[in-house]
Amino acid sequence: MPISFDEVQHVARLARLDLTEEELKSFQVELNALLGHAQDIAAVDVSAFEPKPHAVALYNVLSDDEPRHGLSREAALANAPKSRAGLFVVPAIIED
Repeated sequence: MPISFDEVQHVARLARLDLTEEELKSFQVELNALLGHAQDIAAVDVSAFEPKPHAVALYNVLSDDEPRHGLSREAALANAPKSRAGLFVVPAIIED
């Protein structure tokens, strides 16, 4: 269903667009072309296809969560500013 000049003028007025008559006619032509494309798309028979939430298949890009060996205690404490009895020594943040 093509859009009329009056409808384009009404929408332009609602949008508070100050358009000339030539601009309104140009928008009418463009909007009718867009509506024509929408009607072409709506006319395509897609009943044989299942709706999909995404156009392409999605898959998890994260690796599996598998346990593995980490740093040894000595390696973890090697660059610590302070350590004592195999633990990190940090400044106290809670006062008495």
